[in-house]
Amino acid sequence: MDLSNKIGASDIILSDVSRLFEVDYSNLWDKETGNKQIDYLISDYKFIHLTNEILMTHYNKKKDALVGWKEKISFIMCSYESLENKYPSAKILFDFLLAIFEDKEILPDQFARYVYSMDENKDLLSNYLSNEQNVFYDIYGPYLDGISLEEVHNLRKGELNNIFKKRRTDSNQIVKQLADSYKKDQLKNQIITLWKDKTSSKNPKDWSYIHKTPIILLVDNKEFDEAKKAFDVLNRQVAIDKELKDTMEFLNKTSLFEKINSKEEINTAFSKLLQGYDQFLNLDKVRDKLSLLTIEPFDWYGNPTVSAEIERMAQAEYDAGGSDKIVKKIENMTSEEAKKYLIDMVRNNIKLGAEIINKEEWFTWLLIILLLFFNRRITSLILLLLAMKNTTQYY
Repeated sequence: MDLSNKIGASDIILSDVSRLFEVDYSNLWDKETGNKQIDYLISDYKFIHLTNEILMTHYNKKKDALVGWKEKISFIMCSYESLENKYPSAKILFDFLLAIFEDKEILPDQFARYVYSMDENKDLLSNYLSNEQNVFYDIYGPYLDGISLEEVHNLRKGELNNIFKKRRTDSNQIVKQLADSYKKDQLKNQIITLWKDKTSSKNPKDWSYIHKTPIILLVDNKEFDEAKKAFDVLNRQVAIDKELKDTMEFLNKTSLFEKINSKEEINTAFSKLLQGYDQFLNLDKVRDKLSLLTIEPFDWYGNPTVSAEIERMAQAEYDAGGSDKIVKKIENMTSEEAKKYLIDMVRNNIKLGAEIINKEEWFTWLLIILLLFFNRRITSLILLLLAMKNTTQYY
C-alpha cells in the first residue's frame, strides 16, 4: 500500500492484485503461494518507484516504466560491457537494463533480483546519468585525443544511438570513428574560419570572383605547388585528413596573406596574366571582358581561351595606335643604337633566337644585314617589321 501511494497507483491496486489471481487453479493456492504473487507485485511497484526516482518521471504502470527505460537506454553513451568493466559491482543492474532494451522475457523471480540490484545501485545509476559525459570521457579517453571534455557533447551523433547494447570492442570502434570524424570536421572548420578571417571570402574561387583575378597569380613560385593543392581542398566540400592537415600547414606559413588585400599587389599579379601586353591594355577593361566568358576567374590562368582573348585585345590596341610608340622610339635611335638594341634583343630573348634558328632563318638574317648596312629610315622600317612579325613583348 505504501508503494502504491508513492507511485500514484492506490486507485488501481485492487485491479492489479486481482489480476495476479486470474490464472487457472489459483483457487488451489495456499497462503504462501498467494503471498509470493503479492511479492511479485511489490517488485513491480518498487521498479516503478525506482524508475520515477532515477528518471524523474511519474509512471504508475510497469509497462510505461519499461517503455521509459527503453527510450532512455537508447541514448546512453556507453556500452553495457564498458559500464560493467567500470562498475563491476553493478553488473546485474546493467544486465537488467540490457534485458529491458532488448525486450527479453524476464521471469518474476529474476525480475525481483534485478529490481533489488537497481535499488542497491540507484545512486550509482543516477550519478552516471547526470555525469554521463565525464564517464564517457574516462572510458573512451584513448580515442579522444585532441578532444576536450567540453567538446564531448559534439559526439552525440546518430551513430552513438543504441551503443549501449554493443560489445565493448564494437563500441570502441564506433567512438573512434566518431572522434576521428569530429576532429576532421573541427580542422576543416578551423581552416574555413582562418581563410574567411584573412581574405573576407568563402574560398579561393570566391576570392578570385570578387577581385576578378586568379588567386594563384599572387602565390610565390616556391609555394606554387602547395598552394594549388591547398586551394583545391578549400574549394571542395570533402577532403581526407592528410589534405586538411597539409592545407592548414600551408595557410600557417604562406606569405600569400601579406598581399592578398592589397589592390596594388592584386593588379601586379593580374598583369602576369596579360602575357607581356600590359603596356597596351587597361587591367579593369580586360577583367570586364574576361568576365563575359563562361570561365570562372579562378580558372583564367593557363586557360587557352583566356590567353587567346587577351592576345586578341592586345592586337586590337596595337593596331589602333599602340605601335606608334615603338615607331617613335625606333626613329629616335642612331644606327649604332639600333644595331646594339637588335643584338641585345637576340642575345636576351630566347623566343626570338629560337625563331631565327628554327623558322624563317633566311628572312630574319636578311633583315639583320639590311639593318647593319643601310640608313636609319630603313633601320626603323626593319625594326618595325620585326616588331609586327614577332610580338610586342620583345620590346
